[in-house]
Amino acid sequence: MKTLFRKIRFPLFFAIIAALLVGSYLYSSEVRLKEAKRVFRPFKRELFAALGIDYWKLTRQQLLEGENTLSIISPAFHIDTIYKSMKGPAAVHYFSIMENKKPELVWITGYASEIVDREEKPLGNEYMCHNNLDFNPDNYYMKWNMPDRVKAFSIRLITLTSGQARLKFPKGFGIPMMSDEIILVAAQVLNHNHPNPDVYVRHHTKLNYLKYSDSSTPPKPLFEKSVFVLRDVQSNSMAYGVGNEFISDCRPVRTATDFHQLVKEDGSAVTGHWVIPPGRETSFYNVTDMLNLPFSTTLHHAGIHMHPFAESLELRDITVDTTIFKATASNFEGKIGLKNLDFFSSEKGVMLYKNHQYQLICTTNNTSGINQDMMAVMYLYFYDKELEDRLKLYQ
Repeated sequence: MKTLFRKIRFPLFFAIIAALLVGSYLYSSEVRLKEAKRVFRPFKRELFAALGIDYWKLTRQQLLEGENTLSIISPAFHIDTIYKSMKGPAAVHYFSIMENKKPELVWITGYASEIVDREEKPLGNEYMCHNNLDFNPDNYYMKWNMPDRVKAFSIRLITLTSGQARLKFPKGFGIPMMSDEIILVAAQVLNHNHPNPDVYVRHHTKLNYLKYSDSSTPPKPLFEKSVFVLRDVQSNSMAYGVGNEFISDCRPVRTATDFHQLVKEDGSAVTGHWVIPPGRETSFYNVTDMLNLPFSTTLHHAGIHMHPFAESLELRDITVDTTIFKATASNFEGKIGLKNLDFFSSEKGVMLYKNHQYQLICTTNNTSGINQDMMAVMYLYFYDKELEDRLKLYQ
């Protein structure tokens, strides 16, 4: 301990003195928080390096055809035992797409993440639980003078998971955002298969974006809506239906994690993270109210998030009895994990209607012989004609 202190005492002393002096200047001149972050960042890195502390690393570079990428590398997560979904080490980081420059309009066009070791060599995505990109929807829509959307959208922009660790919007589409908007990346790892590991891994995430100043034809804006299967956890049965036909399944439906349990207005409890027993099972859930479309519009991209032993997730328009999109899941053989999850992507798009009823159908097949956890979420990206009108004012 004494050796460590002698090693870091001079860098630590100068870092503290510099922080106090610069902090006093920033306070007296009322410089904004992001300016403070810019000034303090070099001292933080020196101090963390001296103390041997890991931290998030962000780098930016320009790609071909005017697109840019923001590389985000997480701290190292230590995996030393079995971690089921939502149970492994995790970390979050707040950032903005561009820093230290005059804010401008950008479009998020793609997002990808992979699991790497401490030296940033790819390991595949077996250890990936999820990688979320979140924002503050209320602040976002108030900036565009759209107060009717406050409290109507979730914080989620994008979720990546094992089996679907890459998203690319169709050509000519993206999520518009001011470059100084504060957003959040949340990374978590898991381990289904190795009982006594001793491995350190990172999330290496890349966010692709297009700047307004580099775009001759601005992309069309998208908004995201998440829909997911909910299961009853208070009664000793599951009731589900297709149209007006309801079926009762007399097995207990258990929640896999308490913090994914919700209480509805009638006092009943539901969960979006439930336990599936051995065998095949199909769940139906009406997601019309959850979808809450502000207007009829076209769907251009859809991704899904499911857990191992999933077989498919289908979105149906039950008003006209048609399938919008059915995603199939491929599981690994000989170990637990998802090899691939289907996605939907289309420049032309497919219409969804504000006055139609929609339903998710989740099919699972638990071949492990023991209970397993399950989630079934579909992330839907729609053309936002209202926001496009607002963006014209920016142009």
